[in-house]
Amino acid sequence: MQSLREINYVREKFREYYLKEAHKIKPPAEVEKREFGFIPLKRERGMMRHRGFPEAEQMTGFIKMLIPSDAYYSSAYYKKPDAPSMRAKGWLGADLIFDIDCDHISTPCKKRHDHWKCLSCGNAGMGEEPERCRNCDGERFEVDSWLCDECLATAKRETAKLVVILEEDFGISDDQMELVFSGQRGYHIHVKDKYIEKLGTDERKEIVDYVTGTGLHIGLHNLTNRKGEISNFNASTKGWRGRMIKAVYTMLLKRVKELKAMGIGERTAKKIEENRDMLLGWLDAGKVTQTAAFLRKRAWESLIQKAKAQETVAVDTVVTTDIHRLIRLPSSLHGKTAFKVISITVDELSEFNPLRDATAFKGGLVKIKVEKAEMIKVGGVEYGPYSNELVELPTAPALFFICRGKAALA
Repeated sequence: MQSLREINYVREKFREYYLKEAHKIKPPAEVEKREFGFIPLKRERGMMRHRGFPEAEQMTGFIKMLIPSDAYYSSAYYKKPDAPSMRAKGWLGADLIFDIDCDHISTPCKKRHDHWKCLSCGNAGMGEEPERCRNCDGERFEVDSWLCDECLATAKRETAKLVVILEEDFGISDDQMELVFSGQRGYHIHVKDKYIEKLGTDERKEIVDYVTGTGLHIGLHNLTNRKGEISNFNASTKGWRGRMIKAVYTMLLKRVKELKAMGIGERTAKKIEENRDMLLGWLDAGKVTQTAAFLRKRAWESLIQKAKAQETVAVDTVVTTDIHRLIRLPSSLHGKTAFKVISITVDELSEFNPLRDATAFKGGLVKIKVEKAEMIKVGGVEYGPYSNELVELPTAPALFFICRGKAALA
């Protein structure tokens, strides 16, 4: 827990930001029908909910007065958004929200910068927390998830995959989607459509199952005819069949090292690499019988399952199915990083770099004492790792370490 001195410092810096930038906060569509929630900057963090604002100016005025640690608004539209209970609010509909977060994606970098500790016995380790503690069989862990270029890039790739599925399979246009960097470890996609607004929890669960591939049983039998030949190997086929065909084709282009890293056996990987031109030539020419016979059935099954894992999207299913969800307000600050929550377009996603573009504070130097922290790259400059060190840093990385609870003012 931060001391009062650090809380006051963060509040002062956040105040500077909001007094200067609050007028740039774009209110959500139909702001008068949205519920708002705020977490104040104080030791005991609790959310203030059931706030409503008839106009955008009242929303920004409240933010400048409160100076929140974090600001949220509802994906839902209500008759009475400030009513004290969900039943009294009068639900009218909700945007479709997807949350893609590094916490839900397995990345190699977690072995280098994430830490966990068993709350039952104190046993600790690095990487993703286990399902059960190897020491005491406990199931409750304290997890310290860091962020780096690698995991943020992975979250961006997942976001890009989801955009393609929404466009190609659901017919959602770019102007119906708003992409938002969360300010910490991932992205949100807001889909705004009058028909989709009325979908309930069950319908949204069906959409989640589709993009995550839940219940999607794809094996060699799905791509073969009754003679066991790979039939209709046409990458222009719509939906998951076409997506899987393209994915398998792409996997055949990979090198042995890449295939092995994805879990393909060395023997199969070498056979693919040594005979790649022949395999791809057969597929391009439609000679699928030879292709099917060249690799063992088990090898094909493994390739297809790895291809499926590459094409499905890791989303937080709870966020999408929750028709009352509060989501972060774009242009607000994230209380655990001091980074901005930023709204971007689909076209801007490929060039967007959160550790460069989401920093809210420029210049200045702050002396801090860092207990123990992993490296973070802010604005192209690496800071850390640190272990019980006194350092003088620019405001943005200094605030990051303080907000993460890793540092105190010197």
